[in-house]
Amino acid sequence: MAGLAEPDARRLGPALTAALVIAALLRVLYHCSYLAEVPFALATFSDGRQYELAAIDVLEHPPWGTQPFYLQGLYAYQMALPMMIRQWVSLALLLQLAIAGLTHAWFFRAMQRWRGRVEAGWATLALLAFPMLAFYENKFLTASLTVTASVGVLWAAVRCRDAGAGWWTVLGGLAGIAVLARPNLAVVVPFLAVAGWRHATTGRGARLGLLVLGLLLTLGPMAVRNAQVTGRATVMPAHGGGTSFYIGNNASARGVWNTAGGLLSGDVSHERDELRQTLGVPASDDADTEIAAIGRALYARAWEEITDDPGRWLWLEVRKLWLMAGNEPLTQDYDVLGEREMLSSSPRIGLPFGVALAFALFGIGPLRKAAGEDVVLWSLLGLAVGTVAANLLYFTSAQHRLPLVVPFAVCVPSGVRAVRAAVQQRRWPAVVAFAVLVAASFWPRSRRDAPSAVHYYNLSVAWVYVGQPSRGLQALDRALEIRPGHPVIRLERASMLRRGGAFARARTDLDVLEAQGSLPGWVRERVVDERRRLATLDP
Repeated sequence: MAGLAEPDARRLGPALTAALVIAALLRVLYHCSYLAEVPFALATFSDGRQYELAAIDVLEHPPWGTQPFYLQGLYAYQMALPMMIRQWVSLALLLQLAIAGLTHAWFFRAMQRWRGRVEAGWATLALLAFPMLAFYENKFLTASLTVTASVGVLWAAVRCRDAGAGWWTVLGGLAGIAVLARPNLAVVVPFLAVAGWRHATTGRGARLGLLVLGLLLTLGPMAVRNAQVTGRATVMPAHGGGTSFYIGNNASARGVWNTAGGLLSGDVSHERDELRQTLGVPASDDADTEIAAIGRALYARAWEEITDDPGRWLWLEVRKLWLMAGNEPLTQDYDVLGEREMLSSSPRIGLPFGVALAFALFGIGPLRKAAGEDVVLWSLLGLAVGTVAANLLYFTSAQHRLPLVVPFAVCVPSGVRAVRAAVQQRRWPAVVAFAVLVAASFWPRSRRDAPSAVHYYNLSVAWVYVGQPSRGLQALDRALEIRPGHPVIRLERASMLRRGGAFARARTDLDVLEAQGSLPGWVRERVVDERRRLATLDP
């Protein structure tokens, strides 16, 4: 740790170099093991399936595709790029892992230019030490892409400090990519505008103009694409965030993903039909119109429930902050406990999120004092505020808060020095405050200590996708042991049993479903269809 006292040193030193090499090798080992042993590397489900379908649509109808993007479109294009060779999602994952590796090198270069080689080494080690960053680098979600885009904003901001005015165009362009990766990062744009205004007293108009130009160059193509496909020149997902807003703020919400009081089954592939039927939104041949109407209806319902009990909602926002500041991996689509059951090399040890938050809070002051009024600090603040705002506006999860690892990693070395100085100088109030923050981060946020039923359901989907239905059935059995009343899981098992010739067991599952009474409309329709298929195969 001695190098932390010398941020401008030119040599990393053997200890820091060894730590970086070991951390990188462990990351490579984990990803290789995941690719070889976990079926999720070969199959998509939930949000990942929506991205894959969007990518296939783009490939079959280049360059725009024919369907509105239900989720972020940039990630669908990232998936489509390697799938031009062959439509295997594993190729998309290999590209994603290559980008993730280059992102760490990009982060090191940005930090080296701004704070020196040793500071860059410690900050990069901190970035490598986040277990959930490794976890999401090999998942079919936008989390890893968002981290890459955040590092891009950091890198461009560093270049804007001491390079020509043209770099403000690059900064605007990379900010636009961040918005396309995660729409809530649009919050970073006004922070960059403030940075451009305060950067120097001359050339303010030129800097802001170049910043806007960069934004238009990256947001423009997506707006043109959506205008061609849907008639609306927007860069946001088709539902406009209405689904996430209702999930995060409905009367039954607890700060994390939930079924919105029974409104959702958790199966994203049927989410649109579920919501349309429940909300009474008319069916439409125009998918974009229908999805947008669902989003508006969900916003209206959420605001109604918030205004009915504003005290509950304010307490919910406090709970979101509490959840977000903890160390627990609040995973949603992919279950970290389920992965650990499958894969011994899944990262377990590293820099806990809440501990990194404590160091970052202590490090931002000294870093600001050293850097002064700096476009880099404004960009980091914008990235952090945009991420926190999304977790409060919608709901918190390990994926939603993940972009914070970039500003955290930047501030951790300074924070370590600040805490060490507080101990050496016996500034006990500061030491106690740091200790309280760390202790609070370890306070349990969840009672779950085993994989969820949804994990086994998703695992079943993956096993069937890769041609191993017997293992898929075993996974569904495990899921129903945990959640025997889950209608979607039981319906899928009935369908799988029917396809495997176990007609009596399939009928039993359908009987259990019908006895439940209240079922989503699309589930009832599927039950009727399964009955018909069974009657045809086994009169």
